[in-house]
Amino acid sequence: MKILRPKATATKCGVTPITIRRWATEEKYRHMNFPKPIALGENSVGYIEQEVDNFLEARAALRDSAA
Repeated sequence: MKILRPKATATKCGVTPITIRRWATEEKYRHMNFPKPIALGENSVGYIEQEVDNFLEARAALRDSAA
């Protein structure tokens, strides 16, 4: 299992780290089903890379089904 820090997660998704935090924690983005962060320490979090990949694949499938 590979853990991505927020900056690497943001780069993978093509957005900023603050957007990643919003997607993961704010109620108004809950419909997107972005993976929740996991605590790595007292002041650090990460995202499971496979969950991020699954999120991106689901977004691509949604795009493809709308076409």
